[in-house]
Amino acid sequence: IRQRLVIENRFSKYLLYAIGEIILVVIGILIALQLNTQKENNEKKEVGITFLTEMRTEVQSDLSILDRRIRKLHRNIENHEAALNTKDIDALPLDSIAMILMPENLDFEISELTFNKMKNLGLTALTSNEALNSSISTYYNGAVVSLKLSMDYVFVEFRKYLDYFLYQQETIDF
Repeated sequence: IRQRLVIENRFSKYLLYAIGEIILVVIGILIALQLNTQKENNEKKEVGITFLTEMRTEVQSDLSILDRRIRKLHRNIENHEAALNTKDIDALPLDSIAMILMPENLDFEISELTFNKMKNLGLTALTSNEALNSSISTYYNGAVVSLKLSMDYVFVEFRKYLDYFLYQQETIDF
């Protein structure tokens, strides 16, 4: 068609034909860009769902571990109170006293693996829900940081207690 129009010296019709081809190419490019954007959005959504699922699993696991630790600490507190309330401490065997006095290991790490993966990938938001994204950020950047500082303090005090207990072991044994 193009060659026929040029041969017949119909330049204006050739120009309209060329503009039509350009418009078709532009429309094709825009459609391809739209499809690519949709694909990227779907991939981001899938990644977000994967990270959210992993985060939920990590938080549930952390809660379960903390719950077990709290129950164990309650039992230790009850044992300590029972030992303190014992009227005849001489009747208790030394190994029982040592078990009661021995502090509980409090080491615990909050799992931040998924959040760190997310940060390393440069993802700042997992969903289009701003409230959820804000809550996740507040949890990991606020609550977890505060808990780590608190736990570090507790561990330092725990180690002091343990060191003192081990230092005084000979006296306790005597």
